[in-house]
Amino acid sequence: MSIVLLGTLIWFCKPAETWKVMRSASLPNLAGAFVLYILSIFIVAYRWKILLKVRDINVGMFRLTKYYFIGFFFNNFLPSSIGGDVSRIINLSSRNVPASMSFSSVFVERLIGFLAMAVLSICSLFFLMNIFKDSPLVIIVTIGLTIGFFVLTWMCFNPKAENFISSLLLKLKWKGLGEKMQQGFQAIHEYRHHGGSLWLVFLISVIYQFVLGVFSYWVVHSAGLNAEFFLVFALMQITSMVGIIPITLETAGTREWIYALVLVPIGYEKSVIVGAMLLVRILSIAASSIGGVFFLTGDEKVLLKKEHYA
Repeated sequence: MSIVLLGTLIWFCKPAETWKVMRSASLPNLAGAFVLYILSIFIVAYRWKILLKVRDINVGMFRLTKYYFIGFFFNNFLPSSIGGDVSRIINLSSRNVPASMSFSSVFVERLIGFLAMAVLSICSLFFLMNIFKDSPLVIIVTIGLTIGFFVLTWMCFNPKAENFISSLLLKLKWKGLGEKMQQGFQAIHEYRHHGGSLWLVFLISVIYQFVLGVFSYWVVHSAGLNAEFFLVFALMQITSMVGIIPITLETAGTREWIYALVLVPIGYEKSVIVGAMLLVRILSIAASSIGGVFFLTGDEKVLLKKEHYA
């Protein structure tokens, strides 16, 4: 689906014009944006570290950052970002960290991150409502996913919901699946006792989104797309929310189409839009390729609880 969407869009924009836009981009600016994107991965790795630390699992920043890079690498080949999350869970649990703790830390970290993105998306949608009034599907998906994330958060951290869900899971007897799922859910529910850490993770998630917004703004401006920061940032939030639905690889195609649908009617050249967004895509893939190197070469051992993870 990603190939079809991107290919169709590039064809309508005339490949030669799109390539011209990409070649004219400022290399120093692209290099700076590339470094900023890499630094942003340290931000989310620290977010993950906070959630592990409150459960007495003290994993070093380098190791967590490495696992995040590997996760970003796998996101390039699998729909949405599920592949990267699974790789982080496997990497952590295979190093003697209990599977329930590995799963719950990644799940809660991603859930709070999605909540932050949902709040920013709703705010963005509110200010851009005049632009999206003729795109009801985008509005419905954004609002629907936001409601879904808030409901899921309530289910995970509300004591009454925990009792009900746990009892349902334990009814699944096939090969002990229900018991394993209940253990994972219970590990997630335990984070309700760490409200301060959850709010800190939420704040870091908001900061992370703004850093990504600066990265995108820096790249598109280097390619000649002189849109205002707020417009670039707001569209990034909305396209990221829509991209959660696993129909494309890391929003590839979806993001470019939405940017074109919004910016072309207000006077921006389609070839400039597509060329700029392709540069954003290329730089993010290039940064995530570091994870491929880590995946192919790394094999560190991790100790468990009561010992420091180097």
